Amino acid sequence: MPWTGWSTTTRCRDWLRYACSNASPTPRMPAPLDAREAKPSTAALERTARLHFDYALSGILETDHQWLVQRCNRAGLNILRRSRKELQAQALDRLLQTGGSADVEPHFRLLQEQGVCHSVLRLPSASDAVQWLELSSVQAEEQLYIHFFEDVTLQREQAAAREAARAAAEEANQAKSALLANVSHELRTPLNGILGLTQLCLMDELPAQTRQRLDKIARSGQTLLRTLNDLLDAARIESGKMAYEWAPFDLWELLDELAAIVSHLALGKPLEIAFLLDPDVPRWLVGDRLRLQQILTNLLGNAVKFTAKGGVALEIGWAEDQGRRVLQLAVKDTGPGLDDATLTRLFQPFTQADSHTTRRFGGTGLGLAIARQLAHGMNGELQACSRIGVGSCFTLRLPLQGFSTTAPMPKPALGVVGINADRPLTRRALQQMLHAVGAEALDISLGDLPATTMRARIVDLAGSAASNWPEALAAEEPTLLLADALEAAQLRQRTPPSPRLRIITRPLTPMSLLDALADRPSAASDSQNGEVPGEFRGARVAVAEDMPINRDVIVGLLERAGIEVLLARDGQELLDWLDATLPTPELVLMDVHMPVMDGLAATRALRASGWTVPVVALSAGALDIEQTRCLAAGMNDFLSKPIDPDQLWGTLTRWLRPRRAEPTQHQTTAIDGTVGADRLQAWQEAGIDVDNALPRFLGCAGALERALEQLLVQHASDAETMADLLAQGQSKATLDMIHALKGCAATVGANRLLQRCQWLEASLTKYPLQPVQNMLDELNFELTSLIQVYQRPDFSCRQDTRATT
Repeated sequence: MPWTGWSTTTRCRDWLRYACSNASPTPRMPAPLDAREAKPSTAALERTARLHFDYALSGILETDHQWLVQRCNRAGLNILRRSRKELQAQALDRLLQTGGSADVEPHFRLLQEQGVCHSVLRLPSASDAVQWLELSSVQAEEQLYIHFFEDVTLQREQAAAREAARAAAEEANQAKSALLANVSHELRTPLNGILGLTQLCLMDELPAQTRQRLDKIARSGQTLLRTLNDLLDAARIESGKMAYEWAPFDLWELLDELAAIVSHLALGKPLEIAFLLDPDVPRWLVGDRLRLQQILTNLLGNAVKFTAKGGVALEIGWAEDQGRRVLQLAVKDTGPGLDDATLTRLFQPFTQADSHTTRRFGGTGLGLAIARQLAHGMNGELQACSRIGVGSCFTLRLPLQGFSTTAPMPKPALGVVGINADRPLTRRALQQMLHAVGAEALDISLGDLPATTMRARIVDLAGSAASNWPEALAAEEPTLLLADALEAAQLRQRTPPSPRLRIITRPLTPMSLLDALADRPSAASDSQNGEVPGEFRGARVAVAEDMPINRDVIVGLLERAGIEVLLARDGQELLDWLDATLPTPELVLMDVHMPVMDGLAATRALRASGWTVPVVALSAGALDIEQTRCLAAGMNDFLSKPIDPDQLWGTLTRWLRPRRAEPTQHQTTAIDGTVGADRLQAWQEAGIDVDNALPRFLGCAGALERALEQLLVQHASDAETMADLLAQGQSKATLDMIHALKGCAATVGANRLLQRCQWLEASLTKYPLQPVQNMLDELNFELTSLIQVYQRPDFSCRQDTRATT
C-alpha cells in the first residue's frame, strides 16, 4: 500500500507502530517538525516507517473496515504461523474464529463501536496445542484498523503450572493436616487412658520405688501430650483452620492460672518471679483468653526453663503501636541470652538455639513459632530482643480493650497494707498489685511503722526480712508471708496454725492477694463447728432468690452473722422493695435465674436507675460465659451455688464496709444434732455428701435435714412434669425446672441427683432432638430412692415424730 505523505493520520499510525516496537515502557509522541527545519524526503520517511513495521518485535497487522488483511509484518506471520499468501485477502475475524475462540466476535464488535479494544484469545492449532493471543486493536483511519498482537502462550502455561502447583501443595497440606489430626487423635485416646490410670494409681498407698516409676510414666506421658498438641496446633495454623474468639475474660483469673504453672516449673530454682500489672489495665478484657494463655505459658515456661539464677518477670501495661493503644505483655528473664543469628531464626518451626538445647531441655522447637502465629491471628505481634550474658525479653502486643459494663466497677476498700520487701522487682510488683485490688501500699522495709492502722503486712521471705518475720506475729494486723511454692509447703508443715499468719505463694497475683487480704481472722473460722464472723454485724443486705431451700441457707448464714436481710422472691419484687425501702442496702445478692424478672434484667434496671450498690450474682452455672453475662449486665462479683460459707464471708469482706468484729449471739448456739455412724450410713446410702453439705448449714444437721425435706416435698414429681413438658415441646420450661432442681440438690449435697440433673441439662442443651426418656427415668429413680431412704427411722437426726398410719 503506497504512502500518501506525512499527514496527521499517517503520523498517528506510524507512532502506534513505533510505540508497539519500542522497548521503552512510556513511549513518547515524536516532537512536531520545526517549520524552519528541512523536511525529510518522502522516500526516507517511507523507508523509516517500513523498517519500524517490518522489524517490530510484536505482531502488527492492518485491515480495512471489513477486516480484510492488507498487510502483516514478519513477527505477525511467525505468531500466526501463516505465510503472506495465506493471509492475503483473508478476513481477520473469520481467520481467528476458525481457531474456535468465542471471544473474537465480541472483540471486533466492540472495536467497531468504540474504535479500540483489547482481548486475550484462545486459539487451538492444527496440532491440538492451544495458542493464547493477546490482541490490541485500534482504528487509525475511517477504513484502516491496526492490530497489535503477542503470543502469550508460554506465560499462560507458566501461570497455569504455578496454579496447579499451588493447588497440589494445598491439597498435600490438607492431607498432611488431616493425617496429623487423625494420628493425634489415635495417639491421644490411649494416652489419656495411660495418664488417667497412672494418676489413679498415684492416689493409692504405694512403695516409694513404685511411686517414682509411676511418676516418671506420668511426666513422660505429659511430655508426649504436649508434643502432640504442638504438632496439631502447627497443622491448624498452617491450614488456616485455627479459630479465634473475641469474648470478655478475667485477666486476674488468667494470671492466677499462669502463676500456678510457673511456680511449679520453678521448683528448686533460686529465681525471683514477679507479675507486674499496671493498675490502669482493667480486670476484664475482650479477646481470646485461651490463645493468650497459650502464648504466655510458652513464654514464661521458656524463661523459667532457660534461666538458672536471677529473675523472671511478666510486665503488663498499655503501649502505643502505630497510633493505636495496645496491651503489651513483656516476659523478661536474666537467662544466658541469644545472639543475633539465633534471634533471626528463633520463630521458625522446629528451631531451637542449638543442638545442646534439645538434648538438655527437650521440646519440639514449635512453641515460639506457634506463639507468633497465634499473635498474628489475634492481629498482634510477638517480638524478641536479647543480649548474651544479660537475658532476653519477649514482647507481645495485642489490640485488646477493656470490657465496658453498664455500671462502674467499684474496688473494695482494703485500707493500708505494709510491704516489707527489699528486692526492687518484688516490691514494685507488690505496690502495683495492691493498687490494682484497691489497697494502699506502704513501704515498711526500713522498720518505720505508720501511725495509721494497717489492714495487713506482707513480708518477702527471700529478702532480709525473712529472719525476723516471727516478730510480726505480735502485731495486731495479720502477716502475709510471700514464699515460693516449695518454701511455702515446708513452712505450712512446720508452722503452727495462727489467725495472724497467712502464707502466699510467688508469683503473687491480684486474685491471691485479694483472697489473702479478704481472709480476715474472724472470717476464716471453722464453719463446720458453727462459728460465724462478727465483723458484719449490723450490715444490711438484700437477697433475691426464688428457691426456698437456697433462701433458707443464704438467709440463715447472713442472719447468724448479724446481718439484716431484705428478702425478695424475684427481680421485680426486689425492685419494688428497693423503691419503697430506706435506708438502702449495702449489698445485693442476686440470683441469676428467677421467674417474673431474672437477675440480669433486674440488675440492668438497677443500673439504669442510677444505683451503684454492688451486686453479686448467685448462680449454679459457673461457666465463663455465665460470668460474662453477669458482668455485662452490671454485676460486680460472682458467687457460685451451692453457697460455701467461707466463700460467702470472703465476698462480704470484699464489698461490705469494715466494722469492728463482735461476737454474734449465734456463735454459742449448740448444734441441733450430730451425725452418728448409723445415720451417716443412711445419709450416704441416700447419696448425701455430708462432709460438703453440713458446713453450708454451719454444722447444723437438723437444718440440713429440713432442707432435704423441703426438696423432696417440692420436687418429688419433677421427673413426670418434665416428661409432660417435653411432650408439649416446652424445652425452656423443662430446662428451668432442671436448673432449679440442680441448685437444690447441690445445696443439700445430693450428688447422685445433682449428676442426673447435669446430664439431663447437657443433653437437652447440646442435643435437643435426641430422646431423653432414659435420663428422666434415672432422675425419677434417684428422687424415689431418696424419698425411700429419707422415710427410714435411722435417717432423722431428731426424735421421730412422723406418725405412721
